Amino acid sequence: MTDDMSRLLLAHAIGAAKAGEYQEARAFLERVLARRPSRRQRVNAHYWLAQVSDDPAEKREHLEQVLSLDPIHPEARRELAILDGELRREELVDSTLLGAPVPSPSPTTGPARRFACPQCGAPMMFVPGDSALRCCHCGFALSLPAEALEHEPLHRDHDFLVALATARGHLTATRARTFTCQTCGAHYFLETDSLSFSCPYCRSTYVADVVEERALVPPTSIIVAQIPEAEAISQAHHWLDQHYLRRHVQMSTPQGVYLPVWTFDVLGVVKDGEGSGRLFLEEDLPVVATSSLPDNLGTCAHSFDYAGTRPYHPSFLAGWPAEVYTLSVADASLVARSLVHQRAREWRAHQGRPSSSSSERADERLITVVVERFALVMVPVWVIPWHVRGHAAPLTLLVNGQNGSVCAQRPERTWWHRLKAWLLHA
Repeated sequence: MTDDMSRLLLAHAIGAAKAGEYQEARAFLERVLARRPSRRQRVNAHYWLAQVSDDPAEKREHLEQVLSLDPIHPEARRELAILDGELRREELVDSTLLGAPVPSPSPTTGPARRFACPQCGAPMMFVPGDSALRCCHCGFALSLPAEALEHEPLHRDHDFLVALATARGHLTATRARTFTCQTCGAHYFLETDSLSFSCPYCRSTYVADVVEERALVPPTSIIVAQIPEAEAISQAHHWLDQHYLRRHVQMSTPQGVYLPVWTFDVLGVVKDGEGSGRLFLEEDLPVVATSSLPDNLGTCAHSFDYAGTRPYHPSFLAGWPAEVYTLSVADASLVARSLVHQRAREWRAHQGRPSSSSSERADERLITVVVERFALVMVPVWVIPWHVRGHAAPLTLLVNGQNGSVCAQRPERTWWHRLKAWLLHA
């Protein structure tokens, strides 16, 4: 009966608040809190008290009460972001107009950069492990700009709930020059004013005299390449030796490329139905944002150390193509959420929970997953196409440009190929 009365008072309070009768709403809400309301009713009462209050300090106190009871309450977090100046109310997207166009600031177009040697005019490129650009013709070294050398240990990431509440989470105010490979369909953005272009995947060569302009989310951070080409070749040979393939392989020249990766901080709360549970926090959970990689090479994103990122600067892309993301942050967040959700379900299964269909449905209600923050990071890889004798289809081998780890497609091997490899290395 007490719970029914609290529910009735809360309904009257919300109705009064929506009608603009703030004093009446406050009286009903205070009566709700004076009773013995449920946890969810306390959350709603404090949230609506924050909504009807004109005092910023009182509003903050009620919102903090909401978050103490429900740490992932999205509306309360957005209201706090408004109080903290991180978000303006006029920027909020009306969720009832999902199909309608959302106004956003006009995209700005920055000038294309051309890194040319001051001595001979030839193109300059960034050399992994170096702090300078080097001429491809005469070898002249040019120090990187001071802003590129500034290393900030903290990520320049964004609050996910705040971003998706605004047009900034769906659109962008940055216009970039892009190029699409007509052979394999890979998309790249051109920070430099390049005159020619070679696709790292299919090795098709183009003269990039005509480029597109697209509105894109600019990269947040970059992992600077540290592995030079010679070491990438050595790591590839080592991997082929480990898998008894080097004698049967024809390997192409490595091509460096930066891949776009969304990283997420994801919070998962798993309740056991008895008032306790477990908290999962996955930091820098990577999701590859391009569809150019074969399906089984998407795991290469997990081999990077994202604590080693630095603020993005276009100088690091000199001589390196960079792919455009084709997976939006909203879609990538669903992938990250599903990964944490699966780990939470595995934890519950490990606790010996029953596996009937009814208990699985209950599990879904006891698991809450929320994305906290996100960033767009450019990561370096060496792409090496290779062929195995007896296999017509080309394969792809990736060498991590940060630490040299290898991720590669493997050929389908019959029992005869396995026996032959064993005999050769016995």
